[in-house]
Amino acid sequence: MSSSVLNLGGMQSVSTMTGTIDYSQIIEQLTQANRAPGDALNSTIQNEQLKQNDWSNVAKLATAVQNDLVTLASAKTFSSFTTTIGGTDSSAVSASASGGATAGAYAINVTQQGSKASLTSGSEIGKAAALTDTVNSNEFSQPISLGTISATIGGTTVSHTVTGSDSIDSILTALFGANGSQVSWSMNNNQLSISNNTAQNITFGTAGDASNLFQVLGLTGQALAGTGGSVKSSLVGHAQLNSYLASANFASSLSPTTSGDLQLNGVDVKYNTSTDTFQSLINSINSSTAGVTASYDPLQDKMILTSNTSQPVSVTDVSGNLGQVLGLTSGVAGAGKPWIYQINNGPAQTSASATVASAIPGVSFTMNQTGSATLTVAQDTSALTKAVNAFVGDFNTLYGQLNTYTGKGGDLQGDVAIAQLGFQYMNDVLNTLPGMTQFAQQSVWGIGVNNGAIGSAPGTTNSLQVDSGALTTAFANDPSEVQSLLTGMATRLNTDLTNLTGQFNALTPNSLYSQNISGIAQNMENMYADNIKNTEQQQQQIYDQAAAQAQQMQTEFNQLQQFQQQMAAQQNALAAMLGSLKGY
Repeated sequence: MSSSVLNLGGMQSVSTMTGTIDYSQIIEQLTQANRAPGDALNSTIQNEQLKQNDWSNVAKLATAVQNDLVTLASAKTFSSFTTTIGGTDSSAVSASASGGATAGAYAINVTQQGSKASLTSGSEIGKAAALTDTVNSNEFSQPISLGTISATIGGTTVSHTVTGSDSIDSILTALFGANGSQVSWSMNNNQLSISNNTAQNITFGTAGDASNLFQVLGLTGQALAGTGGSVKSSLVGHAQLNSYLASANFASSLSPTTSGDLQLNGVDVKYNTSTDTFQSLINSINSSTAGVTASYDPLQDKMILTSNTSQPVSVTDVSGNLGQVLGLTSGVAGAGKPWIYQINNGPAQTSASATVASAIPGVSFTMNQTGSATLTVAQDTSALTKAVNAFVGDFNTLYGQLNTYTGKGGDLQGDVAIAQLGFQYMNDVLNTLPGMTQFAQQSVWGIGVNNGAIGSAPGTTNSLQVDSGALTTAFANDPSEVQSLLTGMATRLNTDLTNLTGQFNALTPNSLYSQNISGIAQNMENMYADNIKNTEQQQQQIYDQAAAQAQQMQTEFNQLQQFQQQMAAQQNALAAMLGSLKGY
């Protein structure tokens, strides 16, 4: 008996009565064939992505050029000057020049060296110490460390262990016995006086002492000659720099109000006696515009205000009495002397400050000592050449990339939106500028910026070149011409680059600000992004259709498999029936 066959479109003939079919392989082959058009779109997507990235890179490079153009057209680029000091006493003067300077030479003769005025506390500002004050009192020039302290009487060393409850009086008693026996001591005018009543020499302190009391008092290493030898300590009681003003151990009491206003040279310095330390007050004065430098002298226990000039220092208590407590409202003034100088043998001039900023336009000079010096002011070309070279470098990068993208085999070959940009930008740089008839040159060609290598014919290269020698010479001859040409070129090129990037800056014309410019590059990026999105959607539709067809085939093959199984069962049943009839 012959069996029927199932023809699968020429792919394979399969018996429907016996055997099995590899349905999964058939479905996979058919699905791959259905997905092939979608897979072919990957190349299109990749090409569109390359073009989108190219436009993004062009915008990035063009923005860098725009930034260079802003710097190039800045007034600072053309208004830098250098100063050189020469002459017989070149160390007598130092100087700097700003944008308003004029090139030239100036003979400066300093005939009198000035000195700064000062104001010093009229008396010690710290509270005087007493013999019975404990060593942990907040009054010494530095904290007293505890531990062993020693003295040598003749050849015998005597020691005492200092504790926080000790006083100067108790320590001296422990070392030398009762006051007036071996040694006599007293406290007068905030200084400790000690005299020797023995015939032996007495020395204060040893190398192994743990306590620094004798060091703080200025007695370490000092010797008392036998019988009648005497010594005085340094000041004992001091104002405390790191304590709040209200508890800084001042000799005079502060007014009850915590807030105050100390005026120096007409400048208000506000303070709070509960939250400001003596040191923070000094810092506030020094950071103010009062024109003084404040300091505390622990040797004299006085505050010193040193003026920045020869002008006297004035101190007024607007509120509170801190100026009085610091001894400044009735302080000792130190007179200053003005500086006296001549410029180009002109009349003698005086200055309270060593720095003079108004005698020579755009120039500030500082007198250091007496003597004669020559100040030469010259145009500084370093800022200009740096700005021009930075622009040329970034422009060439942009120009070269445009040529690469649009050249043979480039991603954007044939893209009309970008094909002429490089040519347009090069013309923006090199073409004649309008409104320049008053100058000898009409474009940047004449000042050393062109697209021909130095020594070659103009126009023979594909990138910009800078002849630094020609540029600096042109700038020295006519700074206004160079500034006008470069600024005009920068403005023209920046306008076209703004149309490309959509980036506004200081050179962007006002007319463009009123327009909603997104930039050619962004528009092209958006176009390619839409193309990619549409292609990806088309690709997904193909894949979805292939998947649906695969699902349909799977269903049909499942049905076919069921039919095959049924036929096989019927075939087996028929074979069995025929076998049972063989006996008849």
